[in-house]
Amino acid sequence: MKEPLYPHQAEGVARLLQMGSQAFFHDPGLGKTRTCLEAYMGLREASSGLRMLVVCPKSLIRFAWKPDIEKYTPYTFSGLQDIKYGQQPDIVAVNYEKLIRKQYAGYVRELISGGDWMIVVDESSRMKNFKSLSTRTVLGLMDRFRYRVVDSGTPCPNGLHELWGQLRFVAPSLVPRSFYQFRNTWFHLEKPDEGWKTGNLR
Repeated sequence: MKEPLYPHQAEGVARLLQMGSQAFFHDPGLGKTRTCLEAYMGLREASSGLRMLVVCPKSLIRFAWKPDIEKYTPYTFSGLQDIKYGQQPDIVAVNYEKLIRKQYAGYVRELISGGDWMIVVDESSRMKNFKSLSTRTVLGLMDRFRYRVVDSGTPCPNGLHELWGQLRFVAPSLVPRSFYQFRNTWFHLEKPDEGWKTGNLR
């Protein structure tokens, strides 16, 4: 028997089922992986063909996602590079380094070209730099997914301006399309050596 969800996990699942996209910025160790999996299982009840792509650091595929999928779900799982011809795993994982390589990015686009998909961008602070290839690649894929999740225990280690890519991914209507517009609306530069501070320019 599975252990019950903690209140913050149950609330996260309920919000995702209601809203379709969500950011889980829970502290490290609070079970974000399981929260995502429970939400996926809930969504599968309404859409039996729904599949899930997980984008995460390489180490988390083996030591977090694979064991939790086996423990908490009945679904099949594979790393992107391990999918054999004809297989259609329910859950597929790819690390950031592979995703940004052209050959794998094309493979991902081909993989998700048919049917309904959910995506989880784990350790989404990798999207903190709006100019990075990781951020641009993930944002370029966003419209191909019916459900979108980002999760991180440290989403903006250097300042709230690092949330732009993550928020843009889960709720594109919430923040401007341009990072510079986002920055100029909500932040101001106190001193050249202090970085951007939360504030209102107007």
